[in-house]
Amino acid sequence: MKLRNAGLATLILSATVISLFMFAGSALPGTDPRDAMGITKFEKPEKAPEFTLKDINGKKVSLRDYRGKALFVTFWATW
Repeated sequence: MKLRNAGLATLILSATVISLFMFAGSALPGTDPRDAMGITKFEKPEKAPEFTLKDINGKKVSLRDYRGKALFVTFWATW
């Protein structure tokens, strides 16, 4: 039991230290926090290509239906 608790404590401590190092650089003056997080900034936004897909109920959903609105699209699959 003590070995398991020691392993858990080591894991938590390691995650904390890594997090501090990751975000410490973003607090420096003149740095962009997006760079520290690996977020890409696009200089000129591009329009997404038009597409239509079926939702889980079989209803067709088009990107055009969401024009002018913020939309987060993710594609996933189970293998």
